[in-house]
Amino acid sequence: MFDIRPFAPSDLSGALDVWLAANRNGHPKYTERHLAMELSRVRDVYLPAAETTVALRSGRIVGFMALLGHQLAGLFVAPDCQKQGLGRMFVEHAIARTGDLELDVFADNRPARQLYDSFGFALADDYIDTATGHRVLRLTRLTSLTSLTSLTRTYA
Repeated sequence: MFDIRPFAPSDLSGALDVWLAANRNGHPKYTERHLAMELSRVRDVYLPAAETTVALRSGRIVGFMALLGHQLAGLFVAPDCQKQGLGRMFVEHAIARTGDLELDVFADNRPARQLYDSFGFALADDYIDTATGHRVLRLTRLTSLTSLTSLTRTYA
């Protein structure tokens, strides 16, 4: 079972450990140099600016999500806690907080895409990530299903 709560400054080290482990596990396209640069941005820019929620198991931070308004700017789960419903819990929490929600996900990140598909996210745009050269999908989930019909492009 997971407990979720708002991020506190004392959570920083644990959250960064989760971010690094999740990225090493899920994004082998990233070099260690790139990870080090991004880690400092997560620490110094993104986490302070975002509404961040952490998940704990037995007092250990095992995941976090960061919201910037209606954007799910990041969702990271420790590799040993993946496939246990924590990602789903975070997305449900984000939807409850914001209603309409958008996010970016690498096109080749099938587990994350399956999660977002299960919530009815649709393709709004796509682009190439300049750091990796990989395709990124911008997905949107609107609370109004009538608005969703304009976003029904396929993103296979």
